Amino acid sequence: RRDSLRNLLEAVWSLKQKEVESSLLMQDRKEEILSHKEVKTAQLRSCNEERHIVAKDLGKMKVSLDKLKSKCGMISSVNAGKVESDKYESPEYKLIMAAQKREELQQEGDLLDETIQKKEKEVRSMRKTLMELRQRNTSFRASFSKADTNGAKAHELNSLGEKVQTGQGNLVK
Repeated sequence: RRDSLRNLLEAVWSLKQKEVESSLLMQDRKEEILSHKEVKTAQLRSCNEERHIVAKDLGKMKVSLDKLKSKCGMISSVNAGKVESDKYESPEYKLIMAAQKREELQQEGDLLDETIQKKEKEVRSMRKTLMELRQRNTSFRASFSKADTNGAKAHELNSLGEKVQTGQGNLVK
């Protein structure tokens, strides 16, 4: 009976040990999984950042490619516009000529813009002068209208005139 009890006790003890070991292993495994997940998340973030950088670089390269295409088109149009002649003109010469033409057009545009701004300023000044002239004409026309002899200003003027006459009469005496 003691042996069977001891065997049962050892079996329970061994099962308890296995349970503790299993729970420790489970805890370790959870920590491993968590750290692995953090590593994978960091890798994903890094990949996304790298993808973003590559996408920006691709956009810059597309813009650069478009500029080169337009330059090539400009040179081709300059070449196509000229009749074959006896002398050879290098692409650099043609590019310089196109740049000079563009600069001349820019200067001409700047002069036109400056002229437009001056004319707009003159128009504003003329409008202001016209408004002042109209206002003065209106005031001048109003000064020719007949005065109101029964109005408040007329009575005030009459009373002031009477005061002046009485004041002069007092001075003369």
